[in-house]
Amino acid sequence: MSTPPAAAAASTAAPAAPLLQRELPVHLTGSSHGWLGAYRRWPVYSQRWARLRLRPWGLAWALVTGLMLLHQQLSPALGGSRWMGALSLLLGMAFWFGLPMLLGPWLASHVRRRGWPARRETSALLLAFALTAALTLAAEAGLRPLLKRQLSAWIDGPSAPMTMVIIDLRLSQEAFGPDGRPLPVQDEAALEAAAALYKPLLQAIWSALYLALLLLVAGAAGLAGLRRERRELAELQRLQELAAAQEARREAETRLALLQAQIEPHFLFNTLAGVRGAIEADPQRAQALVDHLVDYLRASIPRLRADSSRSDATLGSQWAIVRAYLGLMATRLPRLHGTLQMEPGLEDLPCPPLLLPTLVENALRHGIEPRPGPGHIAVEARRGTGPDGRPALLLEVRDDGVGLAAAAGAATGGAGLGLVNLRERLRALYGSRARLELRSLAPQGTLARLTLPLETPG
Repeated sequence: MSTPPAAAAASTAAPAAPLLQRELPVHLTGSSHGWLGAYRRWPVYSQRWARLRLRPWGLAWALVTGLMLLHQQLSPALGGSRWMGALSLLLGMAFWFGLPMLLGPWLASHVRRRGWPARRETSALLLAFALTAALTLAAEAGLRPLLKRQLSAWIDGPSAPMTMVIIDLRLSQEAFGPDGRPLPVQDEAALEAAAALYKPLLQAIWSALYLALLLLVAGAAGLAGLRRERRELAELQRLQELAAAQEARREAETRLALLQAQIEPHFLFNTLAGVRGAIEADPQRAQALVDHLVDYLRASIPRLRADSSRSDATLGSQWAIVRAYLGLMATRLPRLHGTLQMEPGLEDLPCPPLLLPTLVENALRHGIEPRPGPGHIAVEARRGTGPDGRPALLLEVRDDGVGLAAAAGAATGGAGLGLVNLRERLRALYGSRARLELRSLAPQGTLARLTLPLETPG
């Protein structure tokens, strides 16, 4: 079903609205703007920017208009109505400068509220200023004949030079010869030649200056400020996103530290329980078990507490911990046999700590220990394909224990503390790019497969 135009426009304008309704950060705009420059604190072409911009431009318009009226009223009267001339001058200034001063920012604010992409928004703003100039020039063309009639009573006096420059009604009738002296007024041919030579050039210069002033009054100069604002806001957003990502990473590391604090005692309590049982049954074996435990802890504890950004958090370091763990457990449980197989070239790949040791411990605790007789745990590392179809690291732990159906917590898919924490770590480190699978093997046993992307977590 197609989206109604009004709904589409509203959805398009939604992202831009919050930005245009709040002040810009102080470190982007500065804090010393005063009453006249208060509009600079707001996004360019926002409604608040347009309203506050009327202060300096309106004051300038009133000042120039007042000086022109004062000059016109103090000039020697050459006939006609001074007040009619003043009214005509006010009307002319209202159309020549008041109209673009109001219309340009108003159109620009409506463009910005659409929330369009930068390129499209800039094109629409240029079109808005072109429309403002066209409407102003059309209004001026329609008003000029009326102003000519009303101002003809006092334009040919001492105020004529200033008035003609401002309202562009006609050129001065004074011309100069090659020697720099004024030409006689009666030399009509010289006057016409001078007018034909200089009038097009002066007209072109005046038209260009007037158009530039019109666009300036309409707010076109704000395009440069808008470009700078976009650049600075984009940089500010990038810095904020970076700070947010760093904060999220710190929170994730704190959460992972708490999870590790839960996992490590779980392993140590099981091992110490085995030491206690061995002391009663076989003191020499208990002593060997303690020696193995000391060696294991000395090698593994610094790595257990390393976060995934450390250089030693590699598959090789975790592989060494698993090898030591299986040796320790084989001493505690003589019927256990473990094998490890790694595809060459994987030792230096990133591998967050505790993931692989947790799977091996889970296989021993829930698979091998409940089963009488010999047990076997096989650990394998190889390259494969991840959930997203990209290359991945596959870590598999197989056991021939009692299987998922008989293991404690099998009804919930192996949702023991260790596996729950492991899944939480995978989600915090990799999101949806990693996966943990558990399935039963025939005739008995369990396969735990861990799929990690071949890249640094984060």
